[in-house]
Amino acid sequence: MAPTTVQFSEDLQPQITEVVNRLGFKNQEEFIEEAVRDKILEIKKKQFFAGSDLIAQRLSKKGITEKQILEDFERQRE
Repeated sequence: MAPTTVQFSEDLQPQITEVVNRLGFKNQEEFIEEAVRDKILEIKKKQFFAGSDLIAQRLSKKGITEKQILEDFERQRE
């Protein structure tokens, strides 16, 4: 893995150290990697739900209900 250097503000660094020590992370790198991974997942979820909402709106405009979609999926399974 390529190293990345990140500088944190003076007020954030003690908070990171506290969390690392209190929650039993091996080191700051482990905590920061997990925090970044969680943030990426959060962003992906937001993007997914925004796309899902857009699809739902477009289907609703066409008069297609969720029930109709589910029934169609079930017919395709048979």
